[in-house]
Amino acid sequence: MTTPIAEGFRMPPEWAPHAGCLMTWPSRMDLWRGRLEDAKRDYAAVAGAIAGFERVVMVCSPGFADDVRQRCLSDPHADVGSRRPRQG
Repeated sequence: MTTPIAEGFRMPPEWAPHAGCLMTWPSRMDLWRGRLEDAKRDYAAVAGAIAGFERVVMVCSPGFADDVRQRCLSDPHADVGSRRPRQG
């Protein structure tokens, strides 16, 4: 069995140079317990703040891309990628 370090992966500090920020859009009501709209608002605000300095890619489940675009893509440094979540 290998480890991420053995495979060449590492977790650099947040201040290290990087190409951008990858975020995942909140979409599961069961995880947010009635606060999903609050989470979406806050994630959009964080993405907007980060996008002022670097590229942001917001990954979302299929069916949420339009919501992400509407809330987050007012900044030219923000992008959305729709991806089906991994099962199991």
